[in-house]
Amino acid sequence: MIKTFGLRHIQIKVKDVERAFAFYAELLGFEEQFRDGDHTIFASIPGGGDLLTLHQPASSEPLYGRDRGGLVHFGFALPDGTDMNDAERQVIAVGGTDLRRGEHDPGKPFLYFHDLDGYEVELWTP
Repeated sequence: MIKTFGLRHIQIKVKDVERAFAFYAELLGFEEQFRDGDHTIFASIPGGGDLLTLHQPASSEPLYGRDRGGLVHFGFALPDGTDMNDAERQVIAVGGTDLRRGEHDPGKPFLYFHDLDGYEVELWTP
């Protein structure tokens, strides 16, 4: 068995790397860590210890979002007591599309939405 510190990085293909970064920066506070050329931004939430890599593919890599296959969704944990009504409003305000809300268990709410490129994203309180 290989010992790890858990999942720390996911890379997704996006239509426009600058637009995608602006979405995640405004909605969740992502900050740019570094770039790999003009079409890949590595970003993280301060203090989060993980990276979301946004990659704008060349025309030879046309698939992105939910039509890519394989990726169901990715999620972000929120602090206990987060106002999910406010979170939902913020998702919509920056152009996300609300999908569904509920509770995984009593007192553990979740919100699923699509980002600007059609990826399904979850916000939840663990």
